[in-house]
Amino acid sequence: MKWIVVIVFGVLSAAFAEAAPWVREPGETYARLTFNHTWAEHAPDWRADLYTEYGLSKTRTLTFKHEASASYKTPSERGEAWQIGLRQQLYRGYGLTASFETTAFQRRPLTRSPEDCLGTGLEVRSGLAWSGQIVRHPLYVYGETAWRTLADCDLRRADFGLGTQLYSALWGHIEVWQARQRTYWRSDKLQAELIWRSEALAYSVGYRTELNAAYEETGLILAISRIW
Repeated sequence: MKWIVVIVFGVLSAAFAEAAPWVREPGETYARLTFNHTWAEHAPDWRADLYTEYGLSKTRTLTFKHEASASYKTPSERGEAWQIGLRQQLYRGYGLTASFETTAFQRRPLTRSPEDCLGTGLEVRSGLAWSGQIVRHPLYVYGETAWRTLADCDLRRADFGLGTQLYSALWGHIEVWQARQRTYWRSDKLQAELIWRSEALAYSVGYRTELNAAYEETGLILAISRIW
């Protein structure tokens, strides 16, 4: 079960999607280092972020993230963001987990996409997940809704993801999400990853693409994560 949770958190590497409905055990720490090479509207850039979680109790988890980004064309232009949040478990039983999370963030992004929400604000999200086995095959599914707000940004988002063990230490994950802004901006993304786990670490490689024809974005993802 612990490695099911590792995979779930390991694959959610888009800037808005690190959180998931599960909570950590008391005193347990999770860390993930992610590198992204992204082409947005034909402009390449790189992004790196460190995301961590710490179990405060059986029903509460503290989350933190720091992100940095830069453009290949203009290296002097850099973006930075941080966030800190508290996830509260609402229900757990029969393989199901429901939770609610409140996060404070400060963003100075490299891009000016409406999804970035420039400035300081709040984000709230709720999620429902199930993990278990079907015909003795490990599987997890989850869904989340989120709302990010500040003075000039009102972003709403819905996520759905699933993952399964493909072979021995190899797992597969796929996620789709929709983001909507009050300015009628919209984004629909798909992300797929393969994750290889060892005794101490999990390694992942993936690809992300924009499905909405009005906006172009693709990205390659490399990440390493650990629980202790």
